[in-house]
Amino acid sequence: MSDRLEGVRQISQAVSGGIAEHINAPPLRKNQNRANWGAGLLAGGVYLAYSYVQGINLKEAIDGYLGALRRPFDDSWPFYAWGAAILFSLLWIMVGVRGTRGQPRDIMVAFWSLVWIAGAGAALWFGWYLDDFPVVNWFLKGGYIMAIASSLLSLFLALRGPGTGAAHAVRTHIFSQARFFRIGRRRTF
Repeated sequence: MSDRLEGVRQISQAVSGGIAEHINAPPLRKNQNRANWGAGLLAGGVYLAYSYVQGINLKEAIDGYLGALRRPFDDSWPFYAWGAAILFSLLWIMVGVRGTRGQPRDIMVAFWSLVWIAGAGAALWFGWYLDDFPVVNWFLKGGYIMAIASSLLSLFLALRGPGTGAAHAVRTHIFSQARFFRIGRRRTF
């Protein structure tokens, strides 16, 4: 009995370890994780939708999705779940990108992001799949696409830099809140 559950136990330990690492991470790292996971989840959702509507134009796909949402819930729950996952991934991306605004440039994160992009791109280009396992290959292709999307966003965040600085943010906030209030010029006597 314990041999059959050993694989499930190892997977659950890996997932709980990842969650614990995220909870104990500093805020900047948490936001980087959110942005990366959001980009990966969004790419996976788009890949799933593309696989489902392959050969259909965009208008027909949207009409089909909206038509599926009008069916009884027992038939349409996968479409609701897909829409919720896409919206959640967009939320993750927005929160992650805004939360890493003050991040300094990080060359090693950019380097490893490029390595992941190159590795996953090579896997897609050369077709690194398993023979006679079409379902596994479908998941592998989705995983490669998700890795590329996540690494691209990580590369963007690592090379973006800290931005214009706190003084500019404060000045912009003051000007947006009180139009009649302007910082006066310095006077010399």
